[in-house]
Amino acid sequence: KTLMGTMVGVSDRAETIQIQIGPASWIVKYDDNTKVKGISELEKIPKEKEIAITLTERDGILYAAYVAVKQPATLPDEKRLRLMNSQGS
Repeated sequence: KTLMGTMVGVSDRAETIQIQIGPASWIVKYDDNTKVKGISELEKIPKEKEIAITLTERDGILYAAYVAVKQPATLPDEKRLRLMNSQGS
């Protein structure tokens, strides 16, 4: 199962990630096995950043197996629009 929403926060002390999905808020545990993509470490994910958490369950507790941070969209130069001023430059 994968949760997709916005980052609320990370608690190092409780080893949890909080994610907002519409009106609902989920709290998911993380550990040394949690993989992170798109940023160097969980604590550096900005609040309200879009993230996806792939879950695994151990002993009835939800753990983040994988956390992906949504990256900004990029377009190749040939697909970008170029604006020119009225002098044609």
